Amino acid sequence: MLKSVASDVVAPSDLCARVNNVICHNIVAHRFISCFYALLDTKSRKLSYANAVTVRPILTRDGSCVRLKEGGPVLGIFPDRLYMQDEIELRAGDCLVLFTDGVTEARNAEGKEFGEERLQDLLAVGQKLHATEFAGPHYGRGQ
Repeated sequence: MLKSVASDVVAPSDLCARVNNVICHNIVAHRFISCFYALLDTKSRKLSYANAVTVRPILTRDGSCVRLKEGGPVLGIFPDRLYMQDEIELRAGDCLVLFTDGVTEARNAEGKEFGEERLQDLLAVGQKLHATEFAGPHYGRGQ
């Protein structure tokens, strides 16, 4: 459905609304779909986006974490919903992190959730590292 609606002339907010309306009439009860949809203008480095997710993406920039908030509810629950969109200019060194609640709700052997604060701390530290260093054994595993 998403692929059939997506194009460079369909705004992210419109895409989410269109896809949501179709899905609402074709989804199993008590189910939903998370969706983050964005268009990137590579010349201006502007990212236009809309969220239909349970967990908002994080943009790491200069050691801090910024939530990309605009959007609306997940897809498939509320028909005829409007979705908001926003635009952000990406800079060199920015990192956009898309994830599900499975990351922050993961539990260690003692039953402690990884949590959003730990994720943001990890992302702030990881922003200074090369990807191969970030994936190393001392980050995120067993801690």
